[in-house]
Amino acid sequence: FMTDNIAIKDKNNKTVKEGGTLRVTNLRVIWINQRNGYYLALQQIKSLTKGGGVIPGVVSSPKIALDCCSLIDARSSSFQTLVYFISFRGGQRDEAFEKLKAQIAAKEWEKRIEKLTKSVTKTTQKSEFTATRAGIGGYLRNMEKNQLETEETLKDAFSDIDALMEKAEEMVKLCDKFTQKIKAKQEKGDQNEQEQNEFAELMQNLGISSPVTREIAGSSYEKELARQLADFLNPILKDKNGIILLTDVFCIFNRARGVELISPDDLLQAASLLEKLNLGLKKRTFQSGVIVIQSSEHNDEIASKRLFELATKVTCVNEVDCVRILNIPLVLAKEQLLMAENLGYLCRDETEEGLQFYPNRFIQEW
Repeated sequence: FMTDNIAIKDKNNKTVKEGGTLRVTNLRVIWINQRNGYYLALQQIKSLTKGGGVIPGVVSSPKIALDCCSLIDARSSSFQTLVYFISFRGGQRDEAFEKLKAQIAAKEWEKRIEKLTKSVTKTTQKSEFTATRAGIGGYLRNMEKNQLETEETLKDAFSDIDALMEKAEEMVKLCDKFTQKIKAKQEKGDQNEQEQNEFAELMQNLGISSPVTREIAGSSYEKELARQLADFLNPILKDKNGIILLTDVFCIFNRARGVELISPDDLLQAASLLEKLNLGLKKRTFQSGVIVIQSSEHNDEIASKRLFELATKVTCVNEVDCVRILNIPLVLAKEQLLMAENLGYLCRDETEEGLQFYPNRFIQEW
């Protein structure tokens, strides 16, 4: 759980920390801002209560009061009681209270201490030879012991997976929050190209939260897969000049899907439906057999004019130049050069140094 605009106050209602972000984990309560960060172990919290709100004549932010116990002297085992107030100036007090209450009740720190103690005990025990360890009976008992240890390990692993899934839900909510912010900026026209590229990279790294599967979608699997593919590729294509190789799509799309991988045939079927479903994308096959997915707004004339301007600027271009300057794959660079030649924007010169393309001067107005 994470929320912003949080202030920390002492028992005298004096602000100690202000304007930070509060994060609740399974072991700590963390407060952090741009300069500093502090934490309080959950095992130090003895009780928590809700406070704040509207007092007659005074408007107060919603708060959570924490009664904490701090060690003063380890030799005499003396403690002191501290009281802190977490002030939620941006709301979400009740959500934070329930999360804190649940994490304290779970007592994850005790589980970790117990697990560590078992591990240390297991490594320090010496294996002494006894009659019970000898013969077939000893071998069977040893196998039974190993099986029990394996079951305990699996239980711990599944508990870790549950914790991971809990964090995954938070990441999905965070991703949805980013999506809403980006859409709002796009509607206002405030978003720049750098923000679009950063968001596309973020979405690619976070992956797809609910990948479409054949078991769930049934007979409409290809159509639903095509829709999810379009949603995934739209932000990525803005950084790829509106066109991307199908082989690259297969890699990054499967990476985002995690364990729910799709076959090349499934991807090909879904790509074939993009244009039919009016999803803003379409599959295209060049004469050489290279298959790409491109935006419906992608225009061959505009791409060819861009190559013409590039060739005019540097005298001539080849495939390697396009890869270096336009940041596109080598195969796609060759196809776009040939496309510009077919449309009359470039003309070729085959030499011992390789194939070079020059701007076609005959299309210029004299």
